[in-house]
Amino acid sequence: MKRPHPALFIVLAFALTCCVHCNSSDEGAAHTTPQPESGNNRPEQATQDRVWVTREFTGGQQCQGMPANAPSAEFLLSELRSRNVRIYRHVLEPMAVCSACNCPAYAVKMFVMIAAADLAKARSIGYQLQGEPPSLTGEM
Repeated sequence: MKRPHPALFIVLAFALTCCVHCNSSDEGAAHTTPQPESGNNRPEQATQDRVWVTREFTGGQQCQGMPANAPSAEFLLSELRSRNVRIYRHVLEPMAVCSACNCPAYAVKMFVMIAAADLAKARSIGYQLQGEPPSLTGEM
């Protein structure tokens, strides 16, 4: 069987991202959460005391009768909040998934700016140190 051209995957990923973004509420948008301390209202970049972390979430399975939807940003952030991680900003970005029956129904990447002192807490639940989200750096 002939393999599809690699550019086809880029086009499909872009189309899926557009469809997911257009059909969702505001989960793909950047959000600012309440500041745990006074001062800078919308930090855009990591500093010595603030870092970006990320974690991927996938779920559901293609070809199942019930559609699976990605959890909301607030639901995903609740795990960090339950561990008293100070959250300054978050961005939830949809990721492309394949349509084969063994593929997940959704995939999202959660980027969260947290207090650097809370990095170990975030790592304990699967978050990894990351640079700024592509949607903020223009690298999408």
